[in-house]
Amino acid sequence: MRLYLQLKYIEIDDSQNHQLTQDWLARLTPLLTGQNNLFQLSRNAVNTDAIADAHLDLQAEFSQRISDYTLDFVSRSESKLQQSGEQLKQESDWFVILIFCAGVLYTLVVALTNWRLISQGIVEPVIATSSAMHAIANEKPHTPLPQTNNLELQQMVSALTTLKRYATKVKSISEIDGLTGAFNRRYFDQRLTVEMHKSMQYQQPLALLLFDIDRFKQFNDRYGHVAGDECLKTIVKTITKVDGVTDGIFARYGGEEFVLLLPNTHREAAFNLAKKMKHAVRLQSIPHQDSEFFGMLTISIGLCCTTINEKDCATTLIQRADEALYLAKHSGRNTIKVDETD
Repeated sequence: MRLYLQLKYIEIDDSQNHQLTQDWLARLTPLLTGQNNLFQLSRNAVNTDAIADAHLDLQAEFSQRISDYTLDFVSRSESKLQQSGEQLKQESDWFVILIFCAGVLYTLVVALTNWRLISQGIVEPVIATSSAMHAIANEKPHTPLPQTNNLELQQMVSALTTLKRYATKVKSISEIDGLTGAFNRRYFDQRLTVEMHKSMQYQQPLALLLFDIDRFKQFNDRYGHVAGDECLKTIVKTITKVDGVTDGIFARYGGEEFVLLLPNTHREAAFNLAKKMKHAVRLQSIPHQDSEFFGMLTISIGLCCTTINEKDCATTLIQRADEALYLAKHSGRNTIKVDETD
């Protein structure tokens, strides 16, 4: 500004240059003086720059504080998130385990329920049906049949009922003498083997009574075979009514010959029963003109009683009773003879 003031008072010889100088100064004066002169603008610019710098410093400081706060907040948030994540993971793991256990428990409950329903509705009836079929096949026709609501099994049980009826008939035919209703020889032979085994195992006495009708051939010849058949039926009915006979196995052994097997029976008891049988037949007073005993039908009995050992067999036991019966026949008939081998 001082230089500018000095320029106004410098003398220039050349009028033309002097005029140029004055014109230039005239133009420059408004820029250097006045409200918006260059100096004022420069000072304002400097002040503005200082204010801007101060403002920028404040903004920088504030930004730094915001940044520090943000970093601290983010750090604390990350820590909390990490803790929450770990807790959530643990809870999730427990939840998964709980769901898994609940699923397993539910599966077991459903499986047990279904198995119970299947077992009661199908498995048990099938097993019972199979057992019944096996029993019937093994000649046990009185085996009870299972009850079921299953249609297919009902049809099977219905068929099994029919099979049971046929099995009963077959068993009856195979075990019962068709004429007299007593057991037949086939059944007697089976039971004799069983009872001999029991006698040997438990060391119990086993009694065998073998008897036939005296002079039955003459009875048939005189009265005919029809009368002979009726006579056999009467003998069986009479003998089965004697007390103690039904405790044993009474069978038609062949022709007019019958046999009574008495398990766990001593000789004296068997002999007393034989006397009752003989007397019961005599009381029937069946006419028989060829009989030596007042024209009435009689029987002769051979008795064998022993405790079975390893040397004994069914044939031996029958033979001993048959020999006793032979002695009774040759001793006048209508009598009882006891085997005295033991």
